[in-house]
Amino acid sequence: MSPQDVLGNLEETFASNIPLFFKQLQSTDRVQRDFHVTLIHVTDSKAHSDLWRYYEDMISNGSKLIEVSVQMNHIVWDNKLMAVDVTIDPERKSGFRWLSTNEVTHMTIGTANKGVKPVESNRLLATWESKGSILGVDETRISAIAIHSSIIVGTLQAF
Repeated sequence: MSPQDVLGNLEETFASNIPLFFKQLQSTDRVQRDFHVTLIHVTDSKAHSDLWRYYEDMISNGSKLIEVSVQMNHIVWDNKLMAVDVTIDPERKSGFRWLSTNEVTHMTIGTANKGVKPVESNRLLATWESKGSILGVDETRISAIAIHSSIIVGTLQAF
């Protein structure tokens, strides 16, 4: 996925109301340089071996790159990280099924510091999806903004 496409969609959604946390990520150089959607992580390969093999076969049997549309749905953040929940192949044009071992399929935009790992987006998005924009136990607000009609193109790759 093109960083310009991802960041362009964020900036268009924010318009003139850029969240303070996004400005912080930019000023501290904590916005990701490249963006990806993890469908299955190597640590899940044994527990989800069928899905692991499915994607392995797609990659190894493909004579060309497999491109797929990715719909950016919501920008979600707290004081530690920012992520976007996504839908893979929303119009089902690719002919493949796109499953993820993550509770919420997403891409991480950035983290507040090196101590915050991008994998923590899973917790943030699962909490947001189940409870919405809330004030958590640690007094951390989860905020979200809907992204309208934002489809970008990604390529299936192994990392």
